[in-house]
Amino acid sequence: RLSDGAMTAHKSWRAGWVWAQDARVPNAHVLFRKDFEIGSLPASAVLHIAVESFARVYLNGAEVLKTGFLSYPGLQTYESVEIGRHLRPGVNQLAVLAWWIGIGSASSWPKDPGLLCEIEWGGDERIGSGPDWKCLVLDAWTGGARSPNHYN
Repeated sequence: RLSDGAMTAHKSWRAGWVWAQDARVPNAHVLFRKDFEIGSLPASAVLHIAVESFARVYLNGAEVLKTGFLSYPGLQTYESVEIGRHLRPGVNQLAVLAWWIGIGSASSWPKDPGLLCEIEWGGDERIGSGPDWKCLVLDAWTGGARSPNHYN
């Protein structure tokens, strides 16, 4: 069983890393969206996400996860959360607001920004991040200042 925001061990991904090419500046905020359809409600559905640096994840308008782990060179972590109760038959909308700090500190080593995200349900059904995801750079938050709070 997974608890909300549980960090998990090794996983085989079918998703791909995504990021906006024009958002490789400090404090870049990028909004990703994927609409997907399911026929009937599964007994369980799990969202897996790895992001450099932080993200908030929404499914059908409900916040389902606020990531809490930083990734470091040589140690890429990801988080998993049960999201089945937020799914609905028909079209669903997954939205991820990703924030790349891009400025070094004691808790962050800047490297390439990126998002890796996947939903698994019903045995082998998966929706994963890729080039077909919609992407919008939110440039109002970019700049060289480092915020002491992430998404509080």
